Amino acid sequence: SSGINAEYGGHEMCVFEVDWNPAGPFTTAQYSFFIPPYRLQETSFWMLQNKGDHDVFIHPNSGCETDDHTKWNTFSGAKWPIDASVFTCNYPGCKPNTRS
Repeated sequence: SSGINAEYGGHEMCVFEVDWNPAGPFTTAQYSFFIPPYRLQETSFWMLQNKGDHDVFIHPNSGCETDDHTKWNTFSGAKWPIDASVFTCNYPGCKPNTRS
């Protein structure tokens, strides 16, 4: 996905374009947002109460993409599979689970 607001500087939240087909780690179409950490609790609460028939997947952006998407996430609704093979982890101290 390429962000509509490619630079986060000065933006409270960043809305990304809809991926109508599987893209990156997501195995189905998806719509995504960047939410600043200090707004996460309030925004998550609102999303979970107002999701309707939609599934919600929330994950941090710590720099360790693998763990962000596979260990430190929250699902509401269907738990869709994530293709973790597309991730890199170049963040200092990041030691993601590796599968043989």
